[in-house]
Amino acid sequence: MISGPLAVGVAAFVVSVLMVPVTNRLAFRYGAVVHPRADRWSRQVVPILGGLAVAIAVGAVAWMAVDEGTTLAAWLTGLVGLTVIGLMDDLWDVHPRYRLIAEALLGAGFAVVVFDDLDLLPRLAVALAGAIAIPVMTNATNLVDNSDGLASSLSAETSLTIALTAIVAGMKGNEVGLGLAITGACLGFLVHNRPPARVFMGDAGSLMLGFALAGAGVLLIHDAQIHPSPQATAAALAVPLAAFVQFGDVAMVSVTRMRRGVSPFKGGTDHTSHRLVRAGLRPWEMLGVVGLASGVCGGLAMLLAWLAPDPLIEVVVVAAAGVLVLGFETVIALRVPFETPAATAGSTAQAATASETIGGPR
Repeated sequence: MISGPLAVGVAAFVVSVLMVPVTNRLAFRYGAVVHPRADRWSRQVVPILGGLAVAIAVGAVAWMAVDEGTTLAAWLTGLVGLTVIGLMDDLWDVHPRYRLIAEALLGAGFAVVVFDDLDLLPRLAVALAGAIAIPVMTNATNLVDNSDGLASSLSAETSLTIALTAIVAGMKGNEVGLGLAITGACLGFLVHNRPPARVFMGDAGSLMLGFALAGAGVLLIHDAQIHPSPQATAAALAVPLAAFVQFGDVAMVSVTRMRRGVSPFKGGTDHTSHRLVRAGLRPWEMLGVVGLASGVCGGLAMLLAWLAPDPLIEVVVVAAAGVLVLGFETVIALRVPFETPAATAGSTAQAATASETIGGPR
């Protein structure tokens, strides 16, 4: 068993760093690589099985660090299930409908297992919430996997926010260990995935991370339910802040694509990251801006957990933060309109490499 928060994060980091070269060899051997094309910003052949390394790091460390029978088993089941589905999508393409069904079933099942102390009707409500919320987080993580280092850095910030918010609130549930395991694994992957990326995580990694993050958030909420306190309640209400940046990007992309008559599930280089780079930022600067926004939201979550204000006040603060994020996305969408790949195919100097795969880049 691994004991101590720091040991959990370090162990996941080391496993992730060491496993990426192994998964890269598998990717080149079986042709799991991304080739340059018009609707991607990548200008070199890059392996896309790095997510397997992250999954191994998260799963192995969580298995050794968490001693919680059925809950851990349900979490690992979702982890493995979405890693396999993502891998199938990376290699052969899986229709988004079937992916969403699988995500909803795994989300509902995980929520029911976690909240096993509730009566029938509340558990049914929890199952419905899990069938909606977990796929939302899963796909939000999948959709921000569109530029070098973006999904891995945002996932690291989100998981660290969940873990630290729980710690600040005096909570000692599995969300702390799982959150730090995800953080370490993502930072280890970022060693190889930073701009210019030498590996992409693919759907095997982004779908798995989305479920892992959502699962850690569900565990924090459950911890607040079984060990109630003002700080725990505040931490539970602040959980959405951890992923507001991902949600904002998904909202912006979905709205702007539907206005253009394009399906939100269709690929394209029209995300916040792409627009920021087109506006003149370098890839590292783009990561800094997006990461700062995520860090501010995470800091606000921890502050709310520490202060434990009246729940109504906290809901208002969280809603206000959401409005600010959407306002930022609106400014980006209006100031940096979408350009077709043909118009920007030659702009290699400003390219932030994309690794998006719901049948192509998101």
